[in-house]
Amino acid sequence: MIAVDTNVLVYSVDSLLVAACIDAEVTTLYSEGLSDGTTYDSVMVINPFA
Repeated sequence: MIAVDTNVLVYSVDSLLVAACIDAEVTTLYSEGLSDGTTYDSVMVINPFA
């Protein structure tokens, strides 16, 4: 597991995806695997099925 934030622990595959989004300056990530409405640094997660 890799910590993206000191208050949030994310599994390694998800953290790599979030880190790539941060690096690419993506602000919205659509995912059913991460918690809807959670913000990791500058990336907000939206679950399209929620």
